[in-house]
Amino acid sequence: MSAVTRIIAEDLYRSQNLRPICNPLGNSSYITGVLGIQIPLNESFPYSSLLVEQILHEQLLFEGFWGDLLQKGKDKLLDKVEGIKKFGKEAWAILSAFYHVIKGGASEIGSFTGAVAKKGINIILKKINATLKWMVEKLPGWNMPTFTKLAQKALDVIASLTAGVNSLKGWKRVIGFAGLAVGLAWLWDKVGGWIDEFKGMVGDWGNELSDEVTGPLKEWIKETAMEKLKEVGGNAFQKIMTTLASVTSGVKPWWDAAVKVAGGAKLVIDALGSGAARFMSRRKRKPISTTPLRSESLVRDYVQSILREAYYSSRGIRV
Repeated sequence: MSAVTRIIAEDLYRSQNLRPICNPLGNSSYITGVLGIQIPLNESFPYSSLLVEQILHEQLLFEGFWGDLLQKGKDKLLDKVEGIKKFGKEAWAILSAFYHVIKGGASEIGSFTGAVAKKGINIILKKINATLKWMVEKLPGWNMPTFTKLAQKALDVIASLTAGVNSLKGWKRVIGFAGLAVGLAWLWDKVGGWIDEFKGMVGDWGNELSDEVTGPLKEWIKETAMEKLKEVGGNAFQKIMTTLASVTSGVKPWWDAAVKVAGGAKLVIDALGSGAARFMSRRKRKPISTTPLRSESLVRDYVQSILREAYYSSRGIRV
């Protein structure tokens, strides 16, 4: 912990004993639902200095990521005209919808990520995983160990990436699911045609294959599978997912990366799936106040005031 961070954390901790009714750190729904911090069962208000430091860190990360989307020094989205000018029409529609989802807390975040998963992510994952599992089970009996290993590695990569996204909490979960949807759309563009052709040759994955099918299928796998399996289990896909699941860059760099991967803003929308599109359309039809929750505003104001005090204090300046 840096000296300034320690000063801030200690000051926050001491402040909890002053006026807890007005203290933003006492709002557990914001801490858990938006910031994604699970408050341990052995913690109660006033919180330990360790938990206070974690809350501070996550709040600053939240503000750092979404800062470009908000009015300077305020807990409020940019004016629509200004937002479109800064980000573009499609980007503003998506990113402002993301922010509204996050402001809705755990319930809205769960609804949104569920829609993205159901209508986007799960459709692609089901097809890819079914193909890879069939190869892992079948190819050892065909004396094709190299392709078996590549298929298993691809399965492991998919499992690791999806587990990582599923472990995210709060606002990071929205970004993680959106990133996974875009990343899988990129991957499907690389291997989707091959997987559909594979499925067409095998039929139902549980079918016993005749010798007339097995022979040509073996040769086809030898000719085509190496490149496609490396697309799934290779570094390029993992690097893309590392970028799209990251929350350290800020909302504008994240969006630029998503557009680059997808090949355009409209393709980002397509990648999120029809469920997410309907969700975002619903948010547009339903007027949503951009006035911040009182607790969220207090968190921001309090953190900023403590940061200012710590900055001046570290330089021996009295304020």
